[in-house]
Amino acid sequence: NSRKENDLPSNKIYEDLYETGLSVINIDTTELRSRAEPQIKKLLAKKDWRPPVGVMDRTWELDESFIEYLNKVFEEKGILQAATKYNKGGSLKVARGVLHVASPTDSYTEQFLYDCTTIPKTINMHIDPKENVMKAMIYLNDVQDENGAFKYIEKSNRWIHEDVQYIFAKAISTGSYCDTEEARSIVFSLPPYLRVSSTFGRLLMDDDPMQKMLLDQERTVTSNDGNTLIFDTAGIHNGGLCKKGNRYALQILMK
Repeated sequence: NSRKENDLPSNKIYEDLYETGLSVINIDTTELRSRAEPQIKKLLAKKDWRPPVGVMDRTWELDESFIEYLNKVFEEKGILQAATKYNKGGSLKVARGVLHVASPTDSYTEQFLYDCTTIPKTINMHIDPKENVMKAMIYLNDVQDENGAFKYIEKSNRWIHEDVQYIFAKAISTGSYCDTEEARSIVFSLPPYLRVSSTFGRLLMDDDPMQKMLLDQERTVTSNDGNTLIFDTAGIHNGGLCKKGNRYALQILMK
């Protein structure tokens, strides 16, 4: 009953977003891959390192001409129209993007509780803290589960959260990775009800019924399904976890 139409025409992407929070389509990525190829090679050649919190292992910020080209593509494919109609917060455009090369040696997925060693199945599962934005991801190579496929719990964008707790979960996710004892002590100065983070995947152990419930509902999106994903960041999602091989992807913010 939450559907409130505006005057923009509907399309399949919008209908998918409304129903599940996620739409998957195919676009021609020939030009995108060509533009990204020099940077992909540089990122692949980069030595492994342990980046500080908030920094991914291998990324390149898309330049202005790349963003301009993406806006053109997204306009032609109806992505901007669908995202604007769905978000209801004003006209959306591609504002920022990064080329991300994911690797089995990456450590960015472990930055929440960075000093801990346990790696549960749901590590890096999260809800984005920012509001009034939409995201997209474009695969630039063949992506399967073993090399970092995107994962989304469909309809989790509709889940209802307690307002105050949800605000604290987003604030803590933005302000603290709980990566040291000192950082955790600040969070633990709050009442138990407010010791929460929207980056919660590492807190769910592999024998936790809550983890099983989430994994049972999780959809894995591979290249077989499509190469372009548009999604509501309020839904629970994950990705970039490579067991072998690499994933080349554009991660795109619309606002």
